[in-house]
Formats: sequence, structure tokens, C-alpha cells
Amino acid sequence: MTRSDVVFGRSLESVTFADVERLIIKNKTVESNALEYKSGFDKFGEYAEDIVAFLNVDGGILILGTPKEAYLDPHNKAKGKVCTGPFRYHPYCAKDWLRNQLLGAIEPLPLGVRIHTVKDGDDDKKCVSIVEVEKSENPPHQTKGTYYIRLDGETRRAPHGIVEALFQRRRRPVLELVPEFIPKEPTSLYLVVRNRGTGVAKSMSIVVRVPKDLRASRYGPNGSGPRRMVLLTPHNVSLGLFRFDAAAGEVVHPYSELRIGQLFGPEDFTSVIPGDYAFDYVVFAEDMKAVRGRCVITVTDEAMRIVSQDVVSEDDSHILAFMSTLT
Repeated sequence: MTRSDVVFGRSLESVTFADVERLIIKNKTVESNALEYKSGFDKFGEYAEDIVAFLNVDGGILILGTPKEAYLDPHNKAKGKVCTGPFRYHPYCAKDWLRNQLLGAIEPLPLGVRIHTVKDGDDDKKCVSIVEVEKSENPPHQTKGTYYIRLDGETRRAPHGIVEALFQRRRRPVLELVPEFIPKEPTSLYLVVRNRGTGVAKSMSIVVRVPKDLRASRYGPNGSGPRRMVLLTPHNVSLGLFRFDAAAGEVVHPYSELRIGQLFGPEDFTSVIPGDYAFDYVVFAEDMKAVRGRCVITVTDEAMRIVSQDVVSEDDSHILAFMSTLT
């Protein structure tokens, strides 16, 4: 279950402005260790601190563009903060720009941070953004040299002892699947598994669903040669499911990567219709929770580029549900 499921009762992508309004105005939901309101839209350093705190503890939801925060009971601040007055919207901005503003100063660069912007009506000047942050598998994170945690519904500097404990939690692999474009081959598409963790990734297995229009017609027999992925559904090629299994003794060391196959070559590029294409995948490895992810690329008349790269879920029930759709 994601943080959005907990806070809004639905997935992040399906949250509407009415859901945000209900949470803040009607239900008067109090800030907590997993929920933070921000009425401004100009303190990105402060927002990064909140995101770092969520990453380092148990994840959470940060909402930008809310009404002004105030203590529920000024005489008893332990009761927490709610929002009062009108929404302090922000103007519409591109997701990539907002992501860079929020995450650019966070180290190590986090996975599992997703952004969803909703509008009050059709007015581009009346936007509220929801930032969903999953608990990091690669803590501790910092911004501008300082580590933060959530405590008593607030973001606070992390004591040395907690930072040490978070470093111990980090020593495991954190894998993601990334499309790779080589500058000298802008019309070639490779798939790379990258380890952002501090543990060695062993016994890797990856299942990926490749968009129909990005499937080359040529694959080595049984995944041999540079294209090591095996078609899982030869009886139904339209599903586009491929699997990669690491060879005996094959590992990915921390902060390194392994190219697992070439999906596309220059000779295939002319047949592709320009547009956005999404890859859905699940990665398994020893000493690591299974990760379901999605990567979106854009194809133009001349080249390809990555649009977004997100970890969709690390929840076991979500992984099983997704895998059940792959057959």
C-alpha cells in the first residue's frame, strides 16, 4: 500500500483537487510524521528537507499550495497543525522542472518520489502539487550537508546515532532498470540494470514489458549474444514480455551497472512512430525487496530520450498483482 492509498484512499494518479480539499478543509486532517502541508511555493530548500526526512524514516506525503498552516490548538501545540483560510495555489509547472527543484539538492539522489499536480477547475494558476515519498532503501539522505528525520509531526535534524543506524540500513542492493542511449547511437536503445545501493546485487532476475512499437523483430536464439533477454510468451508475442536471468556468479557492484540487452538498433528506428512509450518492469535480487518500476521514453524523428523514471511500488501485494497481469 502506497502513502497515497493511506492518506487519500486511492492511487496518486487518481487523486483530484476535491480529494485534497476534503482532506484539508472538510476533514481538517492534522499534520503527522507522514503528512506535511506547505502553503508557499518558493522555499524549495525547505521542501527538500521534508522530502529527506520522509525518505529517512517511513515515507510520507508533502502537499504544496495548501492554505496557511496553523496550530489546531495554540495553547497545546502537541495537537499539531491544520490548514486554515483559502488555498495558496501555485501556477502550473512542468513535472520535470518541479522534480529538479525538489530533488536536485538531495544526496544520494532518491528513487520512489512521485509528483502529481491537480487544478482547482481549469485554471492553470490554481494548482496544488502532491509529492509522494516512499521509505528509502538507500538511506540516509541529506540536503546541503544535513540529515533530517520526521519526529512528532515535524522535520528535524537527525542526531548522529540515528544517522549511523540509517547507514547500516543502506547496505543492500537497490536496482532499477534504465533505458540507455549512446551519444554515437541516438537511434539505438539498450536496457541497463543499475545498482544505486551499497550492497552487491546477486541472483538477479528481471521481467520487462516492452512497448509493441519498440520491439525489434530480431533476437538471438534463446537470448544469446548481446540480446540476452528471452521472450517469455512465444505463444503470444503481442504481450511483449521478456525475462533476463543473471548467469552464475554474475553480479552488479554498488554504483555500477550491467547492460542486459539491446532492444533496438538503427535499422529498426525508421519504423517507429514518434511519441511516448512506457516500459513496465519487476526486478528481483538477493537481499532486496522486489521492485516494480516504470520508465517512459520519448521518440522523435531523430532520436530518443528518457522522460521519467519511477519506482511504482515495493509493496509485495502490488508486485504479485502486477505479475499476475503478465500472463
